[in-house]
Order: sequence, then structure tokens, then C-alpha cells
Amino acid sequence: MSHSIHRVHRVEVVGPHALRVEFDDGTSQTIDLEPVLAGALYGPLRDPAVFRQVRIDPEVYTLVWPNGADFDPATLHDWPTYREAFGVAQGSGRPRGPRGMGTSKVRGDKSGRQVVGVISDTHGLIRPEAVERLRGSDLIVHCGDIGAPAVLDALRAVAPVRAVRGNNDKGPWAIELPTDDVIEVGTHILYVIHDLGELGLEPAAAGFTAVLSGHSHRPFVEERKGVLFVNPGSAGPRRFSLPVAVAKLVLASGRCDAHIIELPA
Repeated sequence: MSHSIHRVHRVEVVGPHALRVEFDDGTSQTIDLEPVLAGALYGPLRDPAVFRQVRIDPEVYTLVWPNGADFDPATLHDWPTYREAFGVAQGSGRPRGPRGMGTSKVRGDKSGRQVVGVISDTHGLIRPEAVERLRGSDLIVHCGDIGAPAVLDALRAVAPVRAVRGNNDKGPWAIELPTDDVIEVGTHILYVIHDLGELGLEPAAAGFTAVLSGHSHRPFVEERKGVLFVNPGSAGPRRFSLPVAVAKLVLASGRCDAHIIELPA
């Protein structure tokens, strides 16, 4: 599926929770957002007076509200595709993952094998291909620059989620996220940070099996001093010629393997 970069050209409120959105390519969508208005950030938009305060951000040409809620232009442009992902996430009843620094026990299959899906730099975009390739994970880790809490909700419909805050994650919903995290997966310990350049510890000395990061949009897997470093790249809007990708870790007793999964852009 192609995910072009779109801009919102005009928006009109046409119902209590409905908008008519026109894009710079001449297309338009009439979107009823009522089914996805839930949670601390989007729930307040159920008040029609608050909902009517929608405006177009003059820098990135997306829809924003004064409380920090927003919707990515690519998601709005292809709303029929993304509506199901939003709906599943909001209606799943799946509890939110733990917040802040700590450890999370992850149960694998009977052999002790555990699969961790890794995603980063979504910048508000929920790609159905990314969600599909992360299915089968026992845990999903988002390495920051999430863009909107709805991204985490869509991932939680697939598996439990741990996430860290990226430099572009702003607003009340993002403040709740840690800037780094430690996750226990069986006998393995994973360290998560958005920008590897801000790493302020020695992973090998700390006993970490792997360090997961994002920020650069450049996917890589490499071993340094016995520690696996993994950057899944970006699953958000494509930047220049960089690939769109996610990653998966397969953890077993005494073994940690990782591979990058490139997605159609």
C-alpha cells in the first residue's frame, strides 16, 4: 500500500463529532470520529464545544485541538483503511501497559521462546502492514516518537505494549511515558531509549541482553561487546529514501536473535 505525504487543505465541522476534510490532492473525506473519541486525550472531544475547536496546524497541515489531540493527515486521507484499526483498539478492552521504569514479565510459548515486536518513529501514522507484521508478538515495544496515543491503542489490540517518549512526543498523554525503560523477558533484560546518542550507561556492565532505540529512522541490528543493538527504523511517514520497517526479537534460553522487516512504502 502506498502512503504518500498528505496535507489538510480545509476542514469543516459537519456534525457533533464529524468533519469534512479536504486534502491538497483535491480529495475529501467526511469522517465521523465519534467511535474513536476515548481516553484522556481524545475523550474530551466528545464535548461538541471542544470538538468544534479543531484547526489546521500551519506547519504540518494536520488537524489539532487545543488540548493536544491530533490526527495524522495520512490517516485521515485513508480513513476507511484505518478506521478498523482505531475501532479495534478502542473497543478491545485491553488494559494499558505499565508506565514508567520497571520490569515486565513476558510469558512465551511452552518452549520458553518469546517474540518481541519492535516499532519506532510512527509520528501518528498507523500502518496496517506494520500492525499485521507485529502479530504473533508476546510484547510490542515502541521506541518513541509515537505521535499520538491512538498508535499505542492500535498496537495494544495485538499484544501488551511498552513505550518510551521520543523528542517529538508532546502533550499530557506523552508526559506519562518514561524516557527510558527496562523490560525483563524471561532470562533476558532489554533496555529501551529513543535516542541512542543519549545512552548514559554501559549496557554490557548493566547486564542487558539488547538495547532498543529509534530516532534515526535508519534500521540496523549489530552486536557490541556481547549486547545486541536494534533500531527498527521508522514505521511512520517515509523520510527521503530510508526504508519503512519494524523489527522482531526472538528470545530463548541463552539466545537473542533480531531481524528487520521492511514494509511497502
